[in-house]
Amino acid sequence: DKARVELSNALQIDGKYPEARFLNGQVAEKRGELREALINYQTALDGNPKYSDARASLARLYLMAGLLDKATELVEIGLKDDPKNPALMTVNAGLKSQKGDLKAAIEEAEASQKLAPGDELNVALLASLYKQNNQPEKAVQVIDLALQQLPKSLDLHLVLADLQISLNDLDQAVKQVEKIIQLEPKKLEYRIRLAQLYLYKKDLQASESVLRQAI
Repeated sequence: DKARVELSNALQIDGKYPEARFLNGQVAEKRGELREALINYQTALDGNPKYSDARASLARLYLMAGLLDKATELVEIGLKDDPKNPALMTVNAGLKSQKGDLKAAIEEAEASQKLAPGDELNVALLASLYKQNNQPEKAVQVIDLALQQLPKSLDLHLVLADLQISLNDLDQAVKQVEKIIQLEPKKLEYRIRLAQLYLYKKDLQASESVLRQAI
């Protein structure tokens, strides 16, 4: 696509251009190419050690991989230079959760949200933390508020749908998956998910109708 070509051109001019490397990492991560994303984030950070967003993204990938020591080291160094960076604070909240300090994790994630209320990663994490803390209403509320700002955010709709399924609120889950299908009408997996939800609701006719539309 056009954006990827432009990034490739920038990288050919200067292979360590931090901003281009960071953006290339984001593109790779969205495509599920996590190894390439990690390499690009690391290269961006090598080019500019004070590049907080690149540092946070690299730390987040290490956190996802369960490499807590590496993630912690990156975040601690970053927060010394940039203590109010929302991306670093969000990863730090995730680390605190992994280490068993749920209360501190929520406090950190809430502080990050105040600085960047529309950040999708923060919203998803905060909702997950609220759910772990037996506060499902707050989990739903934080996603609902974010969706008012980002109504076309596929990621947030998916998080909310999964949350509602886990809370056994199937009617609301159906509505969310229907919104997801409106955003991604060609993705078969979402239509299958909707059909499954109708089966859980024991609405065989609706489930069959969704599958016929998918075919």
